[in-house]
Amino acid sequence: MDCSVLHSPKPIHTTLPLSPESSYTKVAKLVKAWTVLLPFHQHIPHINRRLDMPDTPHDRKHLKRLPPEAYRGYAVVHWTHTIENRATGWLNTSVHSKFRELLIHTCARYQLACPTYCMMPDHLHLLLLGLDLSSDQRNATKFFKKHFNNLLAPSKNKLQNQSYDHVLRDEEASVDGFAQLAHYILCNPERANLTQIDESLNWPYLGAVVAGFPITNPFDTNFFPWFWETVENQRNKNPQ
Repeated sequence: MDCSVLHSPKPIHTTLPLSPESSYTKVAKLVKAWTVLLPFHQHIPHINRRLDMPDTPHDRKHLKRLPPEAYRGYAVVHWTHTIENRATGWLNTSVHSKFRELLIHTCARYQLACPTYCMMPDHLHLLLLGLDLSSDQRNATKFFKKHFNNLLAPSKNKLQNQSYDHVLRDEEASVDGFAQLAHYILCNPERANLTQIDESLNWPYLGAVVAGFPITNPFDTNFFPWFWETVENQRNKNPQ
């Protein structure tokens, strides 16, 4: 994987070397670092549902949603979008590039940031975080799904009507919870046997998106400290 398109915007870093150290170990070290480097941890809620969900979520006719306000403002939500009929064969470099462009527009339009995403052969994971009190992830998801389905149309595929969401709750605030979820998403390819053991970072269809910063890499050791500083600065522009 050429990581040059996913680097931290800070100029002190070059291409992330692929060392014998496992991707699981790399992410685990980052997770440990994140827990002491977040200056506004009161805004980082904990997961209110299980982390050990299947990597390809079960089909369900109807998934219960939390009240609309749970998806607004500074909410942090893990979204899982599944391709209808678990279809594969649509994921390639071109689709990934167009997906990133769409995700940038979605984040800019609805005041969101995506510190971690991972596209899998029959579904995709997005971790979205609100930057403003006006942010609304349900509206953002409607916008994203409509236009992502347009990207899938040439392959005669589309997303399932309903996505799985995983809202993190303020009353269970925990930096560890957020870090564990980011770790879960980043390590999906290895658990699905899509990469060699300990090489999830070689999967070409994962990354991060922060509007205004075209070069971002969640495997960069300075990414998350930079990310939280950027989010805090953005939120301070629009205080409660």
